[in-house]
Formats: sequence, C-alpha cells, structure tokens
Amino acid sequence: MFKNLTNFDHQRNKKEAVGFYISYLVFIVLLGATIQAVLIQLSLFSLEAWVKIGSILSTSICIFLSYKILKARNLTKNVNYLSLSLLSGLLALSSWTIFGLMIPAYLTTVKKNKSNS
Repeated sequence: MFKNLTNFDHQRNKKEAVGFYISYLVFIVLLGATIQAVLIQLSLFSLEAWVKIGSILSTSICIFLSYKILKARNLTKNVNYLSLSLLSGLLALSSWTIFGLMIPAYLTTVKKNKSNS
C-alpha cells in the first residue's frame, strides 16, 4: 500500500492510490506544521499569513504532483489530464489539500501512454 510512493511511473491499484493519498496528505500537513512552528519562533505568525501560505503550499504541491505523474506517464499532451491537473490546484486552493490530492491519487491509476509522440 505504501510502496513506490516517489515512483510516479508506477501504476497503482485502488488500494495503493489510497496509500499514496494518505501519505502525501500527512506529508503536506507535517510540512505545514513545520512552517507554522518556524513562523511562531520568528514571531511572524498570524492567521492571515498562515491562510495564504497554506493555500499556496497545498496548491503548488498538488499541481506539482499531478505534473510529475503526467510527465512520467507521457500524458502531458493530453488536454483532459492537463485539465484535471489544473482542477487539482483549484480544489486544493478551495479545500486545503483534502480534495486537491484526490486527482493526483487518481492519476497514479491511469495507464502509461506508450507512444512517444
């Protein structure tokens, strides 16, 4: 379930996709908590700043993961999957990663495109 998490070329089944989702969700939460702790220690923490940083962090990670998966599977020329990748960013922006990571988890179950064109 938690194998090959950084191998974006690996085609996952549903159980492995859930493991991918959970592990990256925990990673993003821990990264956010670390950034929050640093900001608190530097006396720069405010709720407004944290909302902005959290939104930017979760959105960029979801789009980055989607792109890495599409690139590993030779699907960067497919407009449907690119649209899903952007939708991942929008969902992460509106829901703080909870829904944004569902699309990269789904993309890990898509078969690799064999053609190089």
